[in-house]
Amino acid sequence: MGSFGPTEKYGFSNNAKGVMSPPKFEDCKFSVEEDTEISITVN
Repeated sequence: MGSFGPTEKYGFSNNAKGVMSPPKFEDCKFSVEEDTEISITVN
């Protein structure tokens, strides 16, 4: 940890952003239906 949080890279679902704290779970959550193919892009 650094002075302003983790020093390693990190990300959240739905590009949710937090202000001086992690984003709320409600902003990050997503649903996956059974037998569904999804694609995830990490930048």
